[in-house]
Amino acid sequence: MRARGPVVAAVAAVVVALAGCGTADPVPPEAAPTTAAEAPVDRADSAATGDPVVRVHLVRHGETVQNVKGIVAGWADAPLTPDGLATAALAGKGLAGTAFVAAWSSDLQRTQETAREVLAAHPDPPEVQVDAGLREWWFGGFEGDGAAEVFDPLLAPHGLTADDLHHDLPGVLGQIGDGRVGALADLVAAGDDWGLAETGDQVEERLGAALDRVVEDAVARGGGDVLVVTHGLAILSLLDVVGADGVERSSPSNLSRTALTWQDGTWAVELVDDTGHLT
Repeated sequence: MRARGPVVAAVAAVVVALAGCGTADPVPPEAAPTTAAEAPVDRADSAATGDPVVRVHLVRHGETVQNVKGIVAGWADAPLTPDGLATAALAGKGLAGTAFVAAWSSDLQRTQETAREVLAAHPDPPEVQVDAGLREWWFGGFEGDGAAEVFDPLLAPHGLTADDLHHDLPGVLGQIGDGRVGALADLVAAGDDWGLAETGDQVEERLGAALDRVVEDAVARGGGDVLVVTHGLAILSLLDVVGADGVERSSPSNLSRTALTWQDGTWAVELVDDTGHLT
């Protein structure tokens, strides 16, 4: 179901926070439309044309204890904080008017908790399908370390620090690679003495296969809106998977939403790091 076809890009404002490595106050992107301005997927039109439209709502999980402590979580389980749970409930109220035909989550604790809270306010919630392919990056030997402890040594040869990731992620990605977030995963993998961390290509292959499953399931249902609760860096990698080359990479805020639309093998990016549903 993947294709690197034409992409309509909504460019996000820069917000600061590596997934699993910190948190930031929600800041609505200036160029993105709000939730209220968004039209639902017309499943009747999809059925009539035989060309289903699928809108994938990528929602980052709520704030975790590791976020607050600045720890690289990756595949480690991390419970939501009280604020994380409360914001997930708020997101659920903001998205209650979206008729989700399906809902998905990674198999990690923080995404499953978030999905349950978001759907609790939904009038007709779909059952959450759990897929390990939607997990965050695997940091290998760096799992559980502090963000500065991990990234300061890795970025030092480029004259950069972990703080630069927080303040200018697009600039860092441009300096260490071609602007794709996979270059950062490659840097982590190369620096992992255990040889366990995923490369950018491995991350994209895993997440891309999971996205294919999401789309195939939605197409079988006739198309429509799909909730996918996943992780910050995973969302950035999925933007690379769908070929969103014109979208500036900035770390998604907790409970922010990135909306992708699929039709006939072509992906369009409608929203990036949108927080209109949290107001």
